[in-house]
Amino acid sequence: MIKKPKALKQGDTIALVAPARPASPDELTIITKALQQQNFKVKLSHNLTHRHGYLAGKDSDRAAGIMEAWCDPSVNMVWCIGGGYGSSRLLELLDFKKMREHPKIFVGMSDVTALHCALSKELQIITYLGPMPQKLFCSSGEEQALRFAENHLWQTLKGNRHLPSSPHAFQIAPYTIQQGIAQGKLVGGNLALICSLIGTPWQLDTKDKILLLEDINEEPYKVDRMLRQLKYCGLLSSPAGVILATWEKCSTKQSTLSLEQIFNDYFLDSPYPVFAGYPSGHIDGQLTLPLNALVEINASEKQLILLESPVNYPIPN
Repeated sequence: MIKKPKALKQGDTIALVAPARPASPDELTIITKALQQQNFKVKLSHNLTHRHGYLAGKDSDRAAGIMEAWCDPSVNMVWCIGGGYGSSRLLELLDFKKMREHPKIFVGMSDVTALHCALSKELQIITYLGPMPQKLFCSSGEEQALRFAENHLWQTLKGNRHLPSSPHAFQIAPYTIQQGIAQGKLVGGNLALICSLIGTPWQLDTKDKILLLEDINEEPYKVDRMLRQLKYCGLLSSPAGVILATWEKCSTKQSTLSLEQIFNDYFLDSPYPVFAGYPSGHIDGQLTLPLNALVEINASEKQLILLESPVNYPIPN
């Protein structure tokens, strides 16, 4: 049975962790101030500003930062400060048995997809595919879109089931590939990270699930190659439905198939509903989505509907 963490409320404690790249002291000051203005308490992982090459400290250091935050009874939410690269190196270092004893909110995206997959498999818990602090508070993105994403994050973590259409433009306008309506648990995230876990204990289970995929900075031929890997290992054979979310900076620079041609090749004749261009992924105006929650996909209307509360003990809106 899938567990739900408790709803977030004012006065709760948010722990910032760095499973991949580090943060700068200036970024931490900005992020901490923003969260305190929202009436949250903030705890900083010990390795947030450490550097081991690109990474926020050695693997053992970054894993320890996650464990300390997760097992701290005063912490209500563990929020990955940023992504990039390095999260998948931590999976064998985490003590999932201890983590099961302390279910709590976990938020991140992109490279953090590896942690979402592992936590889903090991803890059977809802986690949240959503924006990260470096993006929300320290980036040079479009301010209105970032505030939209922040507001939806807080609303979701307080129990709001509404998934609005983002009013902010992104690369691929929503379009239907295969019509239909289906229900299932929502799974997925970054395509490259999902492919990297194939053959591991944390390989994604897509059977009868609603599979969401997104990526950034990948040439269409690389997207094709990764989708082919999913197809050959059976991960595209029996999902209940597929959402091909956003594909920022994935336009072709070489002579190759377009993304639309590639998506059509894989999904135009699929036995399940599929649509592309949903506001999840590397865009400023992204939604926060509860992975492992029961959802409905309506590909004809290009909609995702949340069928259950994304948290336990939801706070009335």
